[in-house]
Amino acid sequence: MPNMTIQRDDNGPSVDTVEIVRWDENKKIKKTDLVIREANVLVQINGKDYRRFSSSPSHFNYLATGIFITDGFDPRLIKQVDVLREGRTYTVNISTRDKVLDSVGLDILDRIDGLDRTDYIETCKIKPKKIISQLSIPKDLVSDLVKKLDDNSFSFKKTGGTHVVGIYHEKTFAAVEDISRHSAIDKAIGLSFLNGVPSSSSVIVVSCRQTESIINKIIMGGFPIVIGLSAPTDAAIYLANDFNVTLIGFASKNRFNIYTNDWRVDF
Repeated sequence: MPNMTIQRDDNGPSVDTVEIVRWDENKKIKKTDLVIREANVLVQINGKDYRRFSSSPSHFNYLATGIFITDGFDPRLIKQVDVLREGRTYTVNISTRDKVLDSVGLDILDRIDGLDRTDYIETCKIKPKKIISQLSIPKDLVSDLVKKLDDNSFSFKKTGGTHVVGIYHEKTFAAVEDISRHSAIDKAIGLSFLNGVPSSSSVIVVSCRQTESIINKIIMGGFPIVIGLSAPTDAAIYLANDFNVTLIGFASKNRFNIYTNDWRVDF
C-alpha cells in the first residue's frame, strides 16, 4: 500500500520572528517571539473567483485538492494548481479537465441556462454518502495516534497558533498544520488523495473541536473514523451518527469518549 509523503513547500517558513515585551514575574523583558504566518487566500477555478479565506501560506496543492473533495467535486478533474503571490495574498487557481466547470465562479452573478451560479455549482457537486467501511481499530491505537499527532505538531509547538490534522493508514502517519481548522482538514484530505491513500481504510485525527462543518468535510472525504483531541458539538454527533462515522472526542493518553458507532473500536 502507498505511503504518505509531505511534498516540499516553496512558500517560505511558516513562522516569523517578532520583537515583543514580556511581563514575567514582575519583570519587563524585551525579547523575540515566533508567530505563525497568516495569508489571505483567493481560490479560483479556471481563473474565476470561487472562495476567499485566511490560511497558512503552505501546501496549496493539498489545500486545493481537499477543497475540491470536501465541496463535492471530483478531484480527478484537477489538471493543475498554480499559485500567484502578491504580498500577503495568494491566488490559488485550479485548472480543470472538464470545461463544464469553467462556469463556476460565485462572485459573478450572471445566469447560465436559467440558473444563477450559486444554483449551477450545486449541479456539479457529488452529494455526501453514508460511510460503509467496516474498518475497526484496537483501543490502544487511539492513544498512539494522539501521541503521533503531538509529535507532528511542529509549528504549534513553536507558536501555539495552528490546528493539526493527521491521517493514519496501515502504520503510516502524516500530518499538516494550518491556522484554519477547515484548511487543515482540507490539506489532510488532499494529502491522502494525492498520495493514493484510500480514505475508507484510514483514520483522521484532529486537534480542533468537532463541529458539523468539520464532520461534513470528513464525510465528504470518506473517512470512517475521526479521533478528536477536543469536544464535539451536538450537531456533529447527529451528523456522524446519520452518516455512520465513528466519532471519538476528548482523546488523550489515558482516556477517550466514543460518541457514535463504537463498534469500530475493539476493546
